[in-house]
Amino acid sequence: IEAGGDGVAFFGGNRRQEWQVTLPTEPTVGLEVETNAAETRLDLAGMRLDEAAVSGNAGDVTIDLADAEVAGVDLSVNAGSMAVILDGAARGALSVNAGSLELCVPESAAMSLEVSENVTFGHNLDEQGLSRSGETWTTAGYAPGPAAIELEVDGNAASLTLNPEGGCR
Repeated sequence: IEAGGDGVAFFGGNRRQEWQVTLPTEPTVGLEVETNAAETRLDLAGMRLDEAAVSGNAGDVTIDLADAEVAGVDLSVNAGSMAVILDGAARGALSVNAGSLELCVPESAAMSLEVSENVTFGHNLDEQGLSRSGETWTTAGYAPGPAAIELEVDGNAASLTLNPEGGCR
């Protein structure tokens, strides 16, 4: 599905679009979403996904994967913000450039985050009680396995907030 139109309407034009698309929860499907200069809300709760690939550019993206089964995630935001809600196992990559990323997981989640850190990337992983070994941050009691959250995180001129106060939008 692709938005139609001939470009951006500047002075006096109305380019707002609102879509509601219902996807099946069976069988397992793949999902790829690209948004530009948009406010995007993806309610994927209960979905069965081979892969969730979401890219946001110069916008605000919220992805709700509560109760979803996701084999792999590839989520990125550039010059914007992204909030991701996970409550089950997930594997894949998160990338943020010149923006912010919020990640909400249950307190009991077994999680490993391999973080490519540089001086322009900040996070609150130590404040959230994760332990660090090299570039890998883990929750207490983390053990690799099918029920774990295992993500590679890359950030540049950006921030990652794990379980922000008030939750992910």
